[in-house]
Amino acid sequence: MTSATTAPRAGISILLWGYVAAALGAAFFATKAIFVKLAYRHGVDAETFLALRMLLSGPVFAAVGIWAWRRREIPVTRAQFCGACGVGLLG
Repeated sequence: MTSATTAPRAGISILLWGYVAAALGAAFFATKAIFVKLAYRHGVDAETFLALRMLLSGPVFAAVGIWAWRRREIPVTRAQFCGACGVGLLG
């Protein structure tokens, strides 16, 4: 049994990974504008740049989805899965 003042070791590492993920997300979001300005300077139009972003981010989202699906901590119904796929295709 752990006391209220001491956290389990796994909880600390999960918290640390959360901070790391938040910092990396903020850094990548901040550098996005730099890449957009560089792309526009070299004559890339908005549609091409958005298509390129979707092609590069698609495999990352698929990998995260497969990883989460294999863990199956929270059961997802077929209707929820189809709804999520539909929203993803619309977005």
